[in-house]
Amino acid sequence: MLREDHREEVDWLHHQPEKLLVRYQFIIGHVVSACIARGYFQHHDREDLVQQVNLELLEKKLARMRDQFNNTVLLRTYFTKIVWNTCLEIARAKGRQPRLVDAELLLEFRSDMPGASDETLIRDEVRRFEGILRSMPTGRHKAVVCLKLFARIPLRHEDLQWYDTPRTRNIFDAISKTLLQPYDHLSDKDLYALVAPLFDAVENKTTDTDSLRKWVGSLTDQFIRLLNGEPPSAAHNKSSLKVLIGLYCDQFQS
Repeated sequence: MLREDHREEVDWLHHQPEKLLVRYQFIIGHVVSACIARGYFQHHDREDLVQQVNLELLEKKLARMRDQFNNTVLLRTYFTKIVWNTCLEIARAKGRQPRLVDAELLLEFRSDMPGASDETLIRDEVRRFEGILRSMPTGRHKAVVCLKLFARIPLRHEDLQWYDTPRTRNIFDAISKTLLQPYDHLSDKDLYALVAPLFDAVENKTTDTDSLRKWVGSLTDQFIRLLNGEPPSAAHNKSSLKVLIGLYCDQFQS
């Protein structure tokens, strides 16, 4: 059904762009709401912003989309990006600065009663984190384990099930006894020394503790870069990423 919709929508883009715009009003509404949640606009700006985005699309951007769309992604995905960029252009023209998600905001969210806009903003950020995780082409299970280790979050049996094999039995038991409960007392060196043999046994290679630590560092840097975006829509660092991982685990793994 999605493929049939896609073909129909591409045809509308070329021959009936106004009809396409009517169908995609829900996308415009969703993106505008996300921009409001991120602090680019006020709630009372919503209807005016929707109209302004529609006008920009009708006057310029739909024609540009028709010329540039190459069918390598869903048209809906491409359209969403165009609408998002249009909203950012409008925000920049008005000198609007969003409220960026950072460690302070995330910690406030965990400890206090957040405002409705902050709650929407942070839940959207958790979904973005999940989206990045799901988009990993390989190594997702290892990434989940290592991100939880980085944030010092106790593992679950489900996190380790992929590593429970006859070859890993002795290592697996030792790790389960230690990491299924709080392990804040472990240093990075001790922690990675404990888990490196487990990954080595499954991946059939030899990784020293420092190499695993660097791999986790590269992984967390990648998540921070993708979450912050360009232009920046967040201000994440190592501390805020740890809190975000905790929120993700609370929402999707509780």
